[in-house]
Amino acid sequence: MSELIKPSQDTIQEIIDDLAENIELKTKEREMMLDQLSFMDVEIDKIDEIIKKIDENVPPLAKEINDEIDKVKAAYDARISAGCRSDLEWVIDGSFENSNDEDGVAYVVAKRTPIVAGYYGLKFYQKPLNRDYGSNLIAGFTGNIGIGSTGLGFVGGEVSEFDNIQIGDEITDGIDAPTVFDLGNLPKVVGIGTTNTPTGISTSVVGNITGGTNILKRVGVGSTSAVPIGSGIAMTGILPDNTIVTDYGTASTTYSLIQDTGPNAGKVQTVTRDVYTFVLSNNALVGMSSARFHVGIMTVAPALFLSTSATESAFRQQFYSIRTAEDPDTDFDYEKNPIDPVNIGLIGNNNLGIGHSVEIINNGHPVGPFSWHQIRAACFNVGGGRRECIDQEPDQGAGAAIYYEGAVPGAVWPVLINAGSTDPIWVSEGRQVVIYGTTPPGYESTPSQFVSVPDETPYNAAIASAEAARDAVIARNEPRMVSYAAQSDALRKVRDEKELKAWGMLQGAAYNREEIAKLTHQMNQLLEGDFSEFVN
Repeated sequence: MSELIKPSQDTIQEIIDDLAENIELKTKEREMMLDQLSFMDVEIDKIDEIIKKIDENVPPLAKEINDEIDKVKAAYDARISAGCRSDLEWVIDGSFENSNDEDGVAYVVAKRTPIVAGYYGLKFYQKPLNRDYGSNLIAGFTGNIGIGSTGLGFVGGEVSEFDNIQIGDEITDGIDAPTVFDLGNLPKVVGIGTTNTPTGISTSVVGNITGGTNILKRVGVGSTSAVPIGSGIAMTGILPDNTIVTDYGTASTTYSLIQDTGPNAGKVQTVTRDVYTFVLSNNALVGMSSARFHVGIMTVAPALFLSTSATESAFRQQFYSIRTAEDPDTDFDYEKNPIDPVNIGLIGNNNLGIGHSVEIINNGHPVGPFSWHQIRAACFNVGGGRRECIDQEPDQGAGAAIYYEGAVPGAVWPVLINAGSTDPIWVSEGRQVVIYGTTPPGYESTPSQFVSVPDETPYNAAIASAEAARDAVIARNEPRMVSYAAQSDALRKVRDEKELKAWGMLQGAAYNREEIAKLTHQMNQLLEGDFSEFVN
């Protein structure tokens, strides 16, 4: 009976024929989608050209304003430099404990509250679907690389997208005008692995170090608990790049302190005590005393190793991976979300036309770029009248000029008095002293010994003149910038709709490409198989 119900060889052939027909159908569908995509890409490129021509008008106008902001800063700085006002003060920098368990309070000379004048710029918002459909763009991500380095560390973006990068792909920091790499000599990926890269500054420590040694002696703020082993530690010109903390210890060193009691009460003296130390992975290039070292968490991050080195350093900058391929749907992830995450940053000459939306900003926030999951953004009540928000848009802007109003004449210039003396010593920013007691360091009413406070009238006039010139340029340029931004934003909205359609075409073509490969594999298995024992 089983022989009677065995299918014939014709049944297998029918299945093979069905697979072949399906392959042919999906091949035609894919070709049609790619043809439609090419037409849509032409339409998108036409809009691109107009948007870029509009965008290129904004940076020069912003620069004119920002140059005037810098002139205002220079006028304020001149008043401070002349000694009319003080921009410094003593502030508590944290607690201090030496290895003998003596407790003190660290004071440091720091800047007073600044004036933050935000620079102007054109901010973009970019979704994954806002891409070049005429080239095979594999991935966009945020990375770190040092000048002369060939190791590019991944620090932001979608890991799944980064994982699509292959050896042989080209890397650029700008689709049109790269700056980190030379256009015409873009590096290729020659290796994929991991590297240690900083993820940002988390704290700082104040200490002494001798040139040619790797022992940093803590003489101010910064505890060992706040600097875990493996942390990156940096000070430009003092420590080599990629220096990390490898161990802790103790050692004898000298530092400045003020006590409330004794013959030198209230005066600074130099003492030698045992303090906690940080053992570093590299020797210091030169020695420094009471210097502030920045500490950041070094993270083992995915990395690309490139065929050519970077021509300049880049920290948290946007990079792109491009693969030369005959078809744009090669290696395209059709399951990827077209609208999330969102990249934000500043438009310059190397990325004109980028994004689906733009706006003029002067908020004083860092340039970026940054990335966040906009669709996950939410706020909710957590009880007790408190409200928490997650996945909010990062603060991003065009940077800022920092300058100081300064304290008006009076006892406003920070000083110290050495033990055994009555003469004040004027101190500069960063000077630190440890207080064993409650009496803080003092001030003087003149900018230095034997120097009176100058008349600030001409400096005030220069400030007023610079501010008036700045305001005039803002009044002239800002409306034009806003108008340009509105025009390009409107065109971006039109292009965004077309890019969404192009994404759907590319998505469909990539899906069919995978289906064709799967069906072809199935058909080949049937063609190569021996079904004689299963069929008549």
